[in-house]
Amino acid sequence: MNLRFDTILMSEDWEIKTQTLNGTPDIVVRETDDLYSYDDLLHIIKTAHKIERSQYGWRVQFTKNRQNKEVFLRDRYSDKINETTSSRQSIFSWLDFLYDANLTLF
Repeated sequence: MNLRFDTILMSEDWEIKTQTLNGTPDIVVRETDDLYSYDDLLHIIKTAHKIERSQYGWRVQFTKNRQNKEVFLRDRYSDKINETTSSRQSIFSWLDFLYDANLTLF
């Protein structure tokens, strides 16, 4: 099963890439929402440049095809969308939670 997550592009020095769109500056450059399998995300996490916990998920910075990216791991599908992370919770248990919570939806 693949889940869709927000992915943004990062510069070579790991700053968020922005652009001017219709005269409005500092619009974050997003990639199309990417579909990731559980194994894809395990590989990304294990090879990540930086992992950071936030209130509603985890931010993972990684490099794919020589492009720096950041994916935000948050539940977007189930009734647990507002589930918060815990300081005692690992990113691996959060990943298990995301895929287990959505198993019944697909």
